[in-house]
Amino acid sequence: MPTNRQLYRRYRRSSLRTRRPGHTRARTRRTFSIPQLLERQPKTLRRHPLYPQILEYVRTDRQLRAVALSRNAYAKLNEAFIPSTDLQKFYQRYRLAPHPFYPLFLTAKREYLAKRERIQNERKHYIRTRTRNLPAAVVAAIRYLGHLETHYNRGNEHPVWSAQLYPKSKKRVHEYERYATLDWIRTVREHLQALGTRYPALTPVIAERVHACFVLECLPAAVPPPRPSPRVVKERYRALCLHHHPDQGGDAQVFIALKVARDTLLR
Repeated sequence: MPTNRQLYRRYRRSSLRTRRPGHTRARTRRTFSIPQLLERQPKTLRRHPLYPQILEYVRTDRQLRAVALSRNAYAKLNEAFIPSTDLQKFYQRYRLAPHPFYPLFLTAKREYLAKRERIQNERKHYIRTRTRNLPAAVVAAIRYLGHLETHYNRGNEHPVWSAQLYPKSKKRVHEYERYATLDWIRTVREHLQALGTRYPALTPVIAERVHACFVLECLPAAVPPPRPSPRVVKERYRALCLHHHPDQGGDAQVFIALKVARDTLLR
């Protein structure tokens, strides 16, 4: 009795014999129209001074509305990848009739993309500047945790750090500016737990050591961190207790965290 594989091979041979000479499977080719291109533009671009004239070209020219753009042609127009000097080559390659719509649309799209890039760069600079103005111990911890994840990541990257710890918006960096010491202690612990879940090589012992060093503000430069000397631990504990002791108006929970960190590093 023939097996399933043998039956399948017989079926394939019979289908090849019955196929008409020169017959090939038709491939569905996705095309895009100029109105579809305009419908997918962001609202900011639609407020551009040139946009009304762009719309007028599409409304009044039936041949322009009937243009079928291939995927590549659509992508080059949508991302404004066509330099002004190569516009004639673009017409020839994709068999398009020259029309004032194309240079006008490309001009508006380039200006929109340049403005968006400028806004993004300004936002990144604002976030970077405000992050650097956080308390020195916090800035050092943020940098260290990025290097820590890079050490355990095979691609030398820090995806968890970028997604969860480093602020990506102005709102987030403003929240960081309102954080108290206890908020940062909790934030660093939660981040270390997320790193431990992602990277099993980052053991709970190492995570506790990093957290304790952060609480006592004695994070080393080495990754993973070596155990600091008992002298350094005691000095940092005494110095911080003077500031966070409840009798001095400090937070009792922060004072408890200092004791736990000292015992963890002296264990």
